[in-house]
Amino acid sequence: MKKFIITQNNSGGGWDLPEWAGPSELGGVCAYYDYQEKPVDVWVMAESEKEANRLAEQYAGVYFDGIRKGIDCECCGDRWYGAEEWDEEER
Repeated sequence: MKKFIITQNNSGGGWDLPEWAGPSELGGVCAYYDYQEKPVDVWVMAESEKEANRLAEQYAGVYFDGIRKGIDCECCGDRWYGAEEWDEEER
């Protein structure tokens, strides 16, 4: 298994504060970037990006394609970015 991060865009000028409802060994919430004061991103242990996205949707309420679905505004962009493998060296 690999560790993935699902980060969010400050769409509409604010952060969503996700909560992880799944098993703690499978994921959680964090502040991935130093400028974030609250845990606004989601980390997931999964075999692939696709599985990580699915788990984030299932257990943290993350959604994708917010503009297309009419949830997010076009000027700010989609709130959630798809999973990327967590690179410990970048942190």
